[in-house]
Amino acid sequence: MSAISIAISVFLALASPSFGSLLARDDVAAQNCNHDFAYTWDDGLSLWQVDIVDEFTCIGGKTTFFVHGNNQGSCIYSEDHVQSLRYAFESGHQIASNSWSNVDFSSLSQSQIDIEIQRLDEAIVKILGVKPRFFRAPQGQLSASTISYIESKHGKIVVSTDSDSGDIQGGASPEGNLAFYQNLAKQGKSKPHLSRSYATTVAGVDGLDFGSAETLINAGFKLISVAECLDTNAYEAVGSYGVRDSSWTCDGSWTSPSTSTTCSQTYAAAADDKTCEKIGARFGVSGLAIYLANPYLNCGDIWAYTPVCIPNVAATLPTVCVQKYTAAKGDTCSKIAGLFGVTSEELFAANTFVNCNDIWQGTSFCIPKASNPTSCVSTYTASDGDTCKKIADKYGLNTAAIRNANSFVNCDDIWAHTPICIPGKTATNTATSTTTTTTTTTTTTSTSTTTTPLRQHPLVFLPTQPLRVILASRLRTTSVSASRRSRTQTPL
Repeated sequence: MSAISIAISVFLALASPSFGSLLARDDVAAQNCNHDFAYTWDDGLSLWQVDIVDEFTCIGGKTTFFVHGNNQGSCIYSEDHVQSLRYAFESGHQIASNSWSNVDFSSLSQSQIDIEIQRLDEAIVKILGVKPRFFRAPQGQLSASTISYIESKHGKIVVSTDSDSGDIQGGASPEGNLAFYQNLAKQGKSKPHLSRSYATTVAGVDGLDFGSAETLINAGFKLISVAECLDTNAYEAVGSYGVRDSSWTCDGSWTSPSTSTTCSQTYAAAADDKTCEKIGARFGVSGLAIYLANPYLNCGDIWAYTPVCIPNVAATLPTVCVQKYTAAKGDTCSKIAGLFGVTSEELFAANTFVNCNDIWQGTSFCIPKASNPTSCVSTYTASDGDTCKKIADKYGLNTAAIRNANSFVNCDDIWAHTPICIPGKTATNTATSTTTTTTTTTTTTSTSTTTTPLRQHPLVFLPTQPLRVILASRLRTTSVSASRRSRTQTPL
């Protein structure tokens, strides 16, 4: 499969992680957090995943799902799993690697380890547009040499756990799971933990329903992702969702992207290249396109003289530029897009070499023609607590006008300091209105038809993506209330 056929626009996260106390040595897995509590799940493909997400959302916590690609016939590309993964991701939870299949890594050769990691990375890139940095082995402990190989070859942060709930063991029960987390809560919030439960077990999921996570919240713990508790980035590369094609399958043999990508040339990395993003910038392609064409690379530490396949860039060249713009200090893609009435997606598609959250002053930008131009009469810098409605009220507009001019924001959760395009009243302040009159009251309602906006992910910048509608009847075996008492169906 050609890497270019993956219809996603991506950029590579440039920030160098500050590992601090993350790892004592590069051949030892991280077993605990630096602070707070990371409540994590192995076997992250589960029919109950939406229930887990909803529970954490309800209590104001975050969790991390370590997912498989193909585990006991459960394929990550099934539509239910695609939608539940996107639901978890858009809700702000971390997605990490648990390997392609549930296999004991101590029995694998290095080439087999490569397939386990690369095939799942490719699937997550297609589904979510991100390459996960975190990896946990599905069975047992890894040897020091295997950890060193995974970290140096694949650029992963290998983690384990300091507290395994034992949900997967025979005789495990929801009551036992709850008691396990109650004991951790009693240790006090000053003691961090990186716990592991199992998303496909009745004990683990019903234990959550019985109050395991809520117990931790009540004890004063802050429930955060593994990346947050280790003070680093969750993903190496971040972009937008892929489009389903015939390659979205768990059937048959798998071909590494590097053997099926047409290379326009082979480039010998220079000493100052170091990252996939820098090499991609030289040739006008994204950092993730470089990775997909060269999956053996550690994109955060490329050695000098390494041969790098440069994929055919014909399909990724910018559209016709209506004008050029020179970036100023503090610019971001969303801010520049707001200045010219284009979306962040359109701007990034025409300038794939940039890191949208770290634009260098003086960078030359191609400004493409807007598909649905919005004229901004001014730009407003959001404050804590702002919503589209509050901003609209401030400028005498309706909520739809602000939302349509700033499609990258979550209207109910706008981050402080976000630049907001303020459109002109005559061009955009329109909505379909209906008025209903009775003998006693008169009610006027303004409505507009819009798509549900993407929630801004707390760990990364995301271009605009459609939020997929999750059909609870397809994803849940029972209602949440019913599941508090019984889960008898084995998840796929």
